[in-house]
Amino acid sequence: MFGRSGDIGQKESKQSGKIRGFAPSMRAIVTVAVILSFLLAIVVLYTMQEALKTYGKSGEKSAAYDQCQRATQDLMDASDYLTEQVRQYVNSGDRQFMDGYLAELQTYHRRENAVEELRKAASSEEATAALEEAVRYSDDLSRVEIRAMRLAADSYGTSSIPEPFAQVELSPQESSLSPEQKRTLAHD
Repeated sequence: MFGRSGDIGQKESKQSGKIRGFAPSMRAIVTVAVILSFLLAIVVLYTMQEALKTYGKSGEKSAAYDQCQRATQDLMDASDYLTEQVRQYVNSGDRQFMDGYLAELQTYHRRENAVEELRKAASSEEATAALEEAVRYSDDLSRVEIRAMRLAADSYGTSSIPEPFAQVELSPQESSLSPEQKRTLAHD
């Protein structure tokens, strides 16, 4: 999804040997999404196991299991929705996808609500630590997605873009790219 040290990276261009601005690739986004899903599955399984140990009654065990299942599914659905909105916007430049992404982040908060439910259900330090790691991966993915949408917006000549997209500063190398090169970089 991108560099972790806050530099949001530089990578070496194979063609010229020069450093150019880091742009997220769809492969990286998908890889992080898969890692995130795997970590979430581990968290859910561990939380469910601990929940079953903790609750004595089968009805309570079933309710805890169902709660974790729903929260995990909500988290994965929200993450998938955000990634799909990015993909659609980068490919089409249609503002509805940028607005859809923003609405999910700022209004619906499905991802955050699901994480909160899983935090409540976590019954051990290990489950909490795994959940926090999954949240970090999800946050990293979100930063990469926002950067990709910012590059795409610039490539489409979109003059007015909302926060948090407008906060992303493109590197001088990225700013000097043609619209098609920016779109390609956003797509990669």
